[in-house]
Amino acid sequence: MQSAMDFSPEELTVAMKLENYFNHMEMDFLEKVFQARLIATHELELGHPASERERVRVMTFMDTLDTIWHKLTGP
Repeated sequence: MQSAMDFSPEELTVAMKLENYFNHMEMDFLEKVFQARLIATHELELGHPASERERVRVMTFMDTLDTIWHKLTGP
């Protein structure tokens, strides 16, 4: 797993949110990132964000998740 030292402050904040939200002991961190990406994508595709500000917030969250995903799965 990627060292916490390799994450930016924003990525660390998102990582902590994922750990708190997905508190199932059998899910590893990579699975948590994957599931969060699915949920965020689903919300955007269905048009669930109530406002433009909320849509931008979800998109920013997704960008951070993508960065974390690539750090964890990249070479």
